[in-house]
Amino acid sequence: MMVYIAEKGSIAVDGISLTVTQVTADSFAVAIIPYTLQNTNLAQLAVGSPVNIEVDILAKYVQRSLGQQGGTGTSELTQEFLAEHGFC
Repeated sequence: MMVYIAEKGSIAVDGISLTVTQVTADSFAVAIIPYTLQNTNLAQLAVGSPVNIEVDILAKYVQRSLGQQGGTGTSELTQEFLAEHGFC
């Protein structure tokens, strides 16, 4: 799932849309504003609590376009092009 997570991108944790602030090889961090913390179930979660994670659908479309997830691979859009233009 980490391939779909990008810094400054969106991710949903238990249906709550959050902005990703940091990504490592095997984890990510989000910033939670006080309003969101007070008005959702996030404050009741503990480290290790199971949650539902939904990644940005746009990332899935890009990967499919690149032919890496069952796509046709016929797109001229490449990882190199995206990196050169600040998307990777």
